[in-house]
Amino acid sequence: MSTATHLICVLIGFASGIYSLPIIVAPEKPSEARVDKVVEESIYETFFVKNLPGSDFFHWAEGQVSISNKSIAFQGKMSPGPGYHLYVSRNYVDNEKSFLEVKNNALLYGIVNTFNGFIVMNSYEVDVKEFTTIIIWCEPFSEFITAAKYQ
Repeated sequence: MSTATHLICVLIGFASGIYSLPIIVAPEKPSEARVDKVVEESIYETFFVKNLPGSDFFHWAEGQVSISNKSIAFQGKMSPGPGYHLYVSRNYVDNEKSFLEVKNNALLYGIVNTFNGFIVMNSYEVDVKEFTTIIIWCEPFSEFITAAKYQ
């Protein structure tokens, strides 16, 4: 019985570490002034909502997304986790299975490191007008977080 309780404690500690480490090492969220600049320059706006078929208690985001030619800004809250990637796609998806079907045609826009708002710079010179949807995907665990159609 003692071995089982020790194993359970180790598993709980490991899971807690995986969940809390991204929160601990996350940089500060972007300043309001930086977010306002992206909002002013935005050509598209959309919203992440919590109740998508692929979202759940541990994988979700909720808030406003502003998309400009130079960056994408998010104002809201997102469940924390490791290795979040921001993709743009020509196809709207709302769950893990549908994202995996289009992932090879989606374009990695950047990495998300903050969970109470973020700005991801367009470092690859992506023309956002060629796409319709933004997707947050947890790369290490192949988990769908959220998506939103912007055009």
